[in-house]
Amino acid sequence: MSSSAKWTCELCTFNNEWATRRCSMCYSFPPAVVRAYHRILDADDASREPLSKDLLSRILTRENELRLHPKTQQLYEQAERGSQTDWMEITETLQRNLLKDEYGFKSPKDLDWALKQLRSATTTYPELSSIPLYVKYNRARQTSLKVEQIVPNVKLITLGGEQTNLFDYCSSNRPLVIVSGSYS
Repeated sequence: MSSSAKWTCELCTFNNEWATRRCSMCYSFPPAVVRAYHRILDADDASREPLSKDLLSRILTRENELRLHPKTQQLYEQAERGSQTDWMEITETLQRNLLKDEYGFKSPKDLDWALKQLRSATTTYPELSSIPLYVKYNRARQTSLKVEQIVPNVKLITLGGEQTNLFDYCSSNRPLVIVSGSYS
């Protein structure tokens, strides 16, 4: 298959140009998890054409402007100080309002679809990766760990806010499965 061929992910509606059956977002997770995450039955419409690269570029640029606006930064700061909301809720509200008010996605189904398109823009069009702040300044990197290599004893924070270490959860008589990720 040539490198210019497009595949539709077997689990979601994203197109990709790699010779895989899944997009990069779906590749690492079990299908049941991905289906739940994407809410396929609720928000996807495989018959719709994805938003154009040009339109997504404009939306991403406008989203950056709104994220950097002093009012939004104040909301993020309040969330960081432990208000009743967190930064992800502020970002979701910002994105939904942007898509609804400035780009005309009014119905809940259209809005959910457009939100998914926005959040997967850099997967659909990797050349847009330099636009969104959250991708451009992402510190996460692919691991250099190999199968069966010992992982480092990283610091962790419990749901209760207490600091602990990974090895505190290890035991010689039971396996430890580590599942991690980010949703934004």
